[in-house]
Amino acid sequence: MDSKNEDVIKAAGRIIVMSGTQALTINTLFREPEIKGKSFLRSLKDDEDIYEILLLNFEIELIELIGGISVKCETPDKELELLFKRLYVLFKKKPWNLALIFDNNLSKRYKWFDKSIFRIKNMAKNYLTDLIDRGKKEKVFATSEDTKILVRYILSSFSSLRNDYQLGWKIIADLKNLQSTQD
Repeated sequence: MDSKNEDVIKAAGRIIVMSGTQALTINTLFREPEIKGKSFLRSLKDDEDIYEILLLNFEIELIELIGGISVKCETPDKELELLFKRLYVLFKKKPWNLALIFDNNLSKRYKWFDKSIFRIKNMAKNYLTDLIDRGKKEKVFATSEDTKILVRYILSSFSSLRNDYQLGWKIIADLKNLQSTQD
C-alpha cells in the first residue's frame, strides 16, 4: 500500500474509531491533519472511494496474514493458535476493520459493499473449514461437532468482539464530551 493510501487509511480509521462509520465522509477526512491540503486526494470523488480503499486494504492484509500462517505452521492446532494471535494484533492495531465488516448500514448505502464483505467472509470461512477439517483428519482436533457449526461459531465471535469495541468507543467519546463540558 502506498503512503498516500496509508494516510487515508489511518485518518479514516481514526474517524471510524472515534465517531463510527456514519461519521466518515470526504469532508471529515479532509479535515484530518495528515490529509489536510494534500493534492493527491483529488482522486477521491466521494465517500464510497474511502470505503473501497479501506476494504481493499483489509482484504490484502487478510490474504497476507493467512498466507504467512499457512507457510509457517506444521500442525493445524498451531496454525489456528497463530491465526487468532495475529488477528487479535490486527484488530487491536486497526479496530475499524471490525466496524467495516459488521456495519449493516454500509451495505445499504453501497451496492458493491456486500460483495466485498462476502469475499472477505468467504475467504475466512473457507480457510477455517479447511483448517478444522485437516485438524480433524490428523486427529489434532477431537470434536464430533460439525465443521460448519464450528466455523459459524468462530465467525460470530468476531461480531461480539466488534460490539465490545463499539461500547468501548462510545464510553471514550462520552468521557471526552463530559470532560469538555466540565472544562
